Amino acid sequence: MSLTRLRGPADGMLELPITVQWGPLRIFDLSDTGQRRMAYRAVVRDGTPEVQETLLNRTLLLQEWPTNTAATLPNPVGTTVPRTHDGMTPAPPEHYSA
Repeated sequence: MSLTRLRGPADGMLELPITVQWGPLRIFDLSDTGQRRMAYRAVVRDGTPEVQETLLNRTLLLQEWPTNTAATLPNPVGTTVPRTHDGMTPAPPEHYSA
């Protein structure tokens, strides 16, 4: 998938589908860094390519990518997503936890 296909909102509230976020909190405020990271982590980890294209915003994802990869994305996702999203590179392996 190409980053140019990401058309998610850049601000406001983001509601994740039940297929992506199973917990009680499914609506996230994109202006809140912590909430945005939780939402993006769930979408990258569990969203289909179609869901990712609809919910992820290119600019926000690129702003969060180094932080999100190093701090919150599990190793299999952190090493797989860059191969499916052009223009992104993974954080160095020492940032991943086992």
